[in-house]
Amino acid sequence: MQYIFSKPFLLFCLLSIFVIGPFYAQQEMWMSTTDENILKRASKQQKALYQLPIGHQLLETLQAVGPNTLLLGLRENSPQLKFSEYWLVQADSGSILWRYPCDKGEYSAFWVSDSNIVLKKDEKKKISLIGLDLDTGNALWEKTFPTAKNGLMLEPETENLINYTFDKGSIVISSIALKDGTTNWENQLSADWETPPFLVIEDEKVFVFSNALTVMDLRNGNKMFDVEALGIKSLDPLLPSFDEQHLFLLDEDGKLVCIDKRLGRILWK
Repeated sequence: MQYIFSKPFLLFCLLSIFVIGPFYAQQEMWMSTTDENILKRASKQQKALYQLPIGHQLLETLQAVGPNTLLLGLRENSPQLKFSEYWLVQADSGSILWRYPCDKGEYSAFWVSDSNIVLKKDEKKKISLIGLDLDTGNALWEKTFPTAKNGLMLEPETENLINYTFDKGSIVISSIALKDGTTNWENQLSADWETPPFLVIEDEKVFVFSNALTVMDLRNGNKMFDVEALGIKSLDPLLPSFDEQHLFLLDEDGKLVCIDKRLGRILWK
């Protein structure tokens, strides 16, 4: 008698032998491990330096924020899995230096320095940034931005945040100091945005791209130049390229344009 097997059937047999079988064997070994064996293995492990009393909370994030400090993000052990607290813990002793209770929303550590921590809280219609004192955990400042038509860019070298909010016909760009939440500068650009803008920070400049391009000074927000003044009506949606001195982009005719990004002059097309 002759049997003919299809290729999918043979493949399934091979997977059963080499993959599925060992998996279930390992799973059975885990399930059959007795409490006595678990306790024996635990007794052979090195004794822990300390234990943190997180109770029924779940550890979401663990981040080193200094030479001897850890930032812990905790969630409630509930169906909603809400963020509950942030703790700052001394790494060598396990001492809890401070606790910061969380409200509604999804939290993350947005920025950390030697003096403060900035938490980001995401909600349905808004984003909040909360500045905390690193030594005490006290809230120093809070900024709220709309979720729709809004963007945030971190500039770690200057310890500033670039926020931009755009609508049809205009975009508002501001620089915010992460240490104290103050606004360094704010500027509004008027343009007929056909596509949502995106920003690139390069060489102490803010390049604002859409169907046009405007270049601003990162230090004070002043407008330096735009491509319309250079005779370019619109840009190809492809992302631009940079080197140390030049900006390369495509114009509305598909021509490659080279611009001196420091002086704002077209060098060649």
